[in-house]
Amino acid sequence: MHETITLTVSYSFNPTTVNVNNPTQGSYSITGGTSPFTVWVNNTPPGCGPQTNPFTSSSASSQFTCTPTSSGTYNVHLDVTDNVGNRGSASATLTVNSGSGNGGNGNGNGTGSSGGFSLPPELMSMMLLFGAVFIGAIVALAAGVIVMAVLLSRRLRQLNETMSRSSPAPGEEKPPT
Repeated sequence: MHETITLTVSYSFNPTTVNVNNPTQGSYSITGGTSPFTVWVNNTPPGCGPQTNPFTSSSASSQFTCTPTSSGTYNVHLDVTDNVGNRGSASATLTVNSGSGNGGNGNGNGTGSSGGFSLPPELMSMMLLFGAVFIGAIVALAAGVIVMAVLLSRRLRQLNETMSRSSPAPGEEKPPT
């Protein structure tokens, strides 16, 4: 029976923030244990998963290029088991922005464009609700103006008819003969 030890695993991306379809460098390092290592990579963005999962590596450290094809924030989790069953794990966060251009190296030294403009879903739904209420208010105001114009027109017509019936027009009377 072997002594169980915990593998020390580190995992990172450089840069940690990229735009869709732009590469980043993933790397892991394993301290302790006996090779070969079986490695599982979980919760990777599309375009960044390994060819096979899990994969076997005789190296305690490795780097790989990853080109994510979908935006989002991914907490990528790496699980490792060595040749005799010792285990370890690590996580790294990768942020993938929509848009094009080079996402930079995570420290503000990027080049290119930042991509398109997008609003949070909550703000978008609030803007749609405001637009619907605004259009509804305009329609209600227009309907109110039309109703008031019709009522005013009827009342003016009634007043005009009443005035024309009650007294003859001046100059229509004939003088006595």
